[in-house]
Amino acid sequence: MIIVFGSMNIDLVFPVKHAPAAGETILIPDYQQFPGGKGANQAVAAACMGADVMMAACVGDDAFGGYLTNLLKTRGVDTAYVAAEAGARTGSAVITLEQGGENRIMVAAGANARARQDVIPETALAKGNTVLLQMETDLSEIKALAKRAQGRVDRVILNLAPMIPPGVETLQAIDYLILNEIEIVQLAEAMGLATGQDYKSTATMMARTYDLICILTLGPAGAEAYDAQGLIAQSPALPLAHVVDSTGAGDAFSGALAAFLDQGRPLPEALQLSCVAGSLACLKMGAMSSYPGRDEVLAQWAKAA
Repeated sequence: MIIVFGSMNIDLVFPVKHAPAAGETILIPDYQQFPGGKGANQAVAAACMGADVMMAACVGDDAFGGYLTNLLKTRGVDTAYVAAEAGARTGSAVITLEQGGENRIMVAAGANARARQDVIPETALAKGNTVLLQMETDLSEIKALAKRAQGRVDRVILNLAPMIPPGVETLQAIDYLILNEIEIVQLAEAMGLATGQDYKSTATMMARTYDLICILTLGPAGAEAYDAQGLIAQSPALPLAHVVDSTGAGDAFSGALAAFLDQGRPLPEALQLSCVAGSLACLKMGAMSSYPGRDEVLAQWAKAA
């Protein structure tokens, strides 16, 4: 089972020709509303890959909160530990989506700031399970859950997005760190570590310093995994003729990686399959609404082999 502790949001997506400059107003015909939040996205992505998933989160006692909780249930996610906080507003994100698929995102935490990891029972933190974390909830709660889970579950995975320095104790408590080549340099500098000549040496240094596996997501170039000795696995992304929307593609990757590792796939295979999942998520609008199913990912993986 995968235990996801993270955010649940409503995403409001505004398709634009270009992102507005300071002081500029852009008129567009309409906008779209999608379910989102990195925690919810990754929970659904993992469930799409056939994993048993439990979500721990906090929403408001508003229409958005009820909608998101019910939606996760229909996507196969256990929401027993999703709290509805009285008087709180469900988290929300505003996304400008430019032609070509690039996006700019603003996130209001809302009830996500009130999510508490102690709703997860001790019995859930056991061998055979995976804990999956992101950085859209309170840092102290992320740290507490990582330390609780350390050595008790099979693996603790942290997707460092957005890039907020998680602290030494958190990094020492996790087994896998997922981030991109820009974020790893920012993290190394924030932690007072000398960055290497390139992101590859920085990833190796990060893995060595904190005794973890560093997973670098590289967009169209795919992903790479590093341990204390250097590169141990890599995978290209699927070649795409046209990107519709890259929103949530990183979450598709992270959720799929957690799922395939939880199912016992070796890291090289899990990395390849996750790159396929992330690539396919770019072919439709929205975040979790764009996620492929397990059979589609396996079929595309076999075709690319």
